[in-house]
Amino acid sequence: MSLEQWIISVTPTEFGASLLLWSGLVAGCLFLWKKVWPWFTDVYFPARQKERQTDKENEAASERERNGMLGAIRDALIELKVVAGQQLLLMQKHDVDAVARTNLLIQGQQNLADMLDRLGVIRGDKGPTNAGSD
Repeated sequence: MSLEQWIISVTPTEFGASLLLWSGLVAGCLFLWKKVWPWFTDVYFPARQKERQTDKENEAASERERNGMLGAIRDALIELKVVAGQQLLLMQKHDVDAVARTNLLIQGQQNLADMLDRLGVIRGDKGPTNAGSD
């Protein structure tokens, strides 16, 4: 079919509908190009970029805050470990001193018992009796 035959075969209704469709399509594209695209480039995209930048800055600030808190916790744990080590050494020294004092007390009790035994105070029997006190 040639162009002339197609033009002759097209009815005025089909032509009007086609013209309306094409003019709507061109008007829609023109609207998008003149109104919507500038709004995207001037308003929407910069606002989104600013929002993303703000989000990144907030995330970086919260990350720095978390790192600071974790650093403080780490420092506190290190200090606690040092203090716990010092406490352990003090407790061990105290235990050694307590054992030494206990050994001294035991030895002193043993010496006292030996001395009393030599003096005859501690005996297996009832001890010395006074014959004149009956």
